[in-house]
Amino acid sequence: MVETKYCTRCGEKIDVLAEICPKCGVRQGLPGSVKKEKKEPWLAALASFLVPGLGQLYTNQSFGKAVLIFCTSWILWSGRSHWFIQR
Repeated sequence: MVETKYCTRCGEKIDVLAEICPKCGVRQGLPGSVKKEKKEPWLAALASFLVPGLGQLYTNQSFGKAVLIFCTSWILWSGRSHWFIQR
C-alpha cells in the first residue's frame, strides 16, 4: 500500500514522496525541511526586563506591540520618577 498525504494547497491525496502536486502543481515541503528557530523564553524575559518590549522583538512578535510596550513603560516610569522628585 502506498503512503499518502494531502497537498498543502488543494488538499488532493498525493504520494507521501511527491515533491509536486499532480493536480495543482504546487511544490510540497519536504518533512523537516522547514525548521523554526527555537527561541529561549528565559532570554525573552530577561530582554523584556532590561528593556521593555525587547523580548517581543526577540520572539518575532509585532514591532508595533514592542513599541507600544516600550512607550507605555517609559511614560509610566517617567511619571513615577517625577512624582518621587516632587515629594
